[in-house]
Amino acid sequence: MLLCYVHTCRAVKPSSPNLNYLIIAGALLLYIAVYMYTISVDHRETQTALCITRQWLFSIGYDLCFAVTLAKTWRIYYIFANAAPNVKNLPKDWFLLVIVLVVVAVDSIVTLIGSVVPSIRFNATRVPDIMHPMTISADGITHANYVFDCLNHGTIVWLAISYAYKGLLQLVAMFMGFHVRKVTIKEVKETKEIVVIIYINSLTLILWVVADFVLVDYHEAYSAIFGLALLSGASVFLTFVFVPKMVKICTNKSKTIEEFSSSTFHSNPTVQADEVHALKSRILELEDMLRKTKKD
Repeated sequence: MLLCYVHTCRAVKPSSPNLNYLIIAGALLLYIAVYMYTISVDHRETQTALCITRQWLFSIGYDLCFAVTLAKTWRIYYIFANAAPNVKNLPKDWFLLVIVLVVVAVDSIVTLIGSVVPSIRFNATRVPDIMHPMTISADGITHANYVFDCLNHGTIVWLAISYAYKGLLQLVAMFMGFHVRKVTIKEVKETKEIVVIIYINSLTLILWVVADFVLVDYHEAYSAIFGLALLSGASVFLTFVFVPKMVKICTNKSKTIEEFSSSTFHSNPTVQADEVHALKSRILELEDMLRKTKKD
């Protein structure tokens, strides 16, 4: 709501506020995914649907956040990597939106294939619980514990392709971020924040890969690591995109008040004296006109 109110402010407008709405939407999906990754049910079909839903929330949420960051990085790289860019043809917000839609569409197609093709789709199967294989009841009876695992060999291959796509985009973003990291032009207000997001995001991407390919059999550790990476990833996007802008808005308002107070109470004495003299002359003229009117 605050972004909607101040989207025309000088501290916000250069950062493409309409694209920032997509970051908010993506972060919300990632936060919802955090909760979904903590849920486990004891019903095969429900667990299968839950696994597919998790993947969609993760993919769309991450793509929205990262694609906006990637598009903004490309615009800065395009401007400062070109020796003489055409000012009339500088990338507009609508073109960045096209980049975002393409990035999201490609990953959505990959996710859709992994959701409908029987040989690679998520399919919950009951497997022994490695972390808690046995429990002994109060009666001394031993019970074997099982959990649902949604992965199979085909799913692992599909996940590898999905992460390869995300990793390729990450490498492109890191390449451009490295070349624009020293841009300190006042009008380009997001460069440092974008570079920080890119490098931190590489760490969260590594955590997701480790969770999906190494910790998948350790369901408690898997849920903790994957959920923590989702939570930190969404928070990084929101923090580094919006907090600096809020600080600038508050700072600008304080400066405006100080400048107004200074101009009001510490104006040029010569200008004030001239204004007072002009007002006194005008008052004398009006009084003279009033006396003449009474005599007539």
